[in-house]
Amino acid sequence: MLRRPGSPYYIGRTNALCKVKQYGEADVRLVAVRKGTLVCETADGIEFSVRCSPKVIVSPPPVGSVITVKYQERYSTGTLRAAHFYRERPDITWEQVQRQEKEREKASIKPL
Repeated sequence: MLRRPGSPYYIGRTNALCKVKQYGEADVRLVAVRKGTLVCETADGIEFSVRCSPKVIVSPPPVGSVITVKYQERYSTGTLRAAHFYRERPDITWEQVQRQEKEREKASIKPL
């Protein structure tokens, strides 16, 4: 929470406070469209559902395509928390996404 400088402490709701949330982005593969949600898969092979607007449900991206989702954080199981559809990625293939994920993992693991 961010407080407006110089504002007094106030119990309850106030316009002097602003809640800040950080979001991450991930490229995932669209696996299916079910009951108004998109079922996606991460590069790790974890399936999860993604919220989206009614416009996207009416004309969803093709199954198997790469899409970008925004999320708040990852659960310990690897599932993305509060994921929602951001955009379709026709410029990248699923193999490229998997390759990038492997490179990211290699870069984060440092030998002793």
